[in-house]
Amino acid sequence: MMVVSWILDYFPPWLAIVLVTTGSVLITWGLPFVDPKSDFAVEAPKGVFGTLILGIGTGFTIWGARKTASFDTVVVGIILLGLFMQGAVAVNFYRKVYDFVSNGSLPSSGGFRRKIIAHLLILFLLLIALWTIIYFIIWGNLDLGIQDTVRLYWTIATVIISVLGLSTRFWFMQRGFPPQIMFGGIFLITGAEIFNLQFEVELTTFVLSHIVYTLGFWIAAFLFVSSVRNSNRTHRR
Repeated sequence: MMVVSWILDYFPPWLAIVLVTTGSVLITWGLPFVDPKSDFAVEAPKGVFGTLILGIGTGFTIWGARKTASFDTVVVGIILLGLFMQGAVAVNFYRKVYDFVSNGSLPSSGGFRRKIIAHLLILFLLLIALWTIIYFIIWGNLDLGIQDTVRLYWTIATVIISVLGLSTRFWFMQRGFPPQIMFGGIFLITGAEIFNLQFEVELTTFVLSHIVYTLGFWIAAFLFVSSVRNSNRTHRR
């Protein structure tokens, strides 16, 4: 995706800002609902009104900073952080296989099924919204040139692929995290990925992305192997 963006800018450019802003609001809104036992638990307003104000304030801050010189740095940081997390999450597949082989069981209970239904419902609503946009583009009265039309289709395809791909990868990270944070992170990373950066910045990000992804994978792999060894030592005792 990133290689094509060297030639073809994403359109409309404001869509990236909207996704980044929406993701920031959702993440901020979800922070108070993180499992208190999690290492990522933070002190935040517990009431609906407090979290709403905090989320809106974060959104306005991101939106207001969209034209500043430092915003490109923020976008690159989001992209690299997202790739680091994707590399780390890739190890969770092996963790699930190991847990299944060790315990001989898959996640059960109705709660697990309810989570699947809830996440599929959110994805369904998102796809409906995107296809509604496509409908108005094709059969509406939008008068776009050929170049902008191609860029728009490419942008929509990139968003759909990114959202579905990130949802699949981050599914393993949902334990202890509310849906707001999961989908907020997905929107945040997707928005950063379709942000139009300078060619030099995109080229540098492309090189760093492979390094960061690999780093995330091997750090998570090391932690996983270490936890397995510690668990085996405990059982031997």
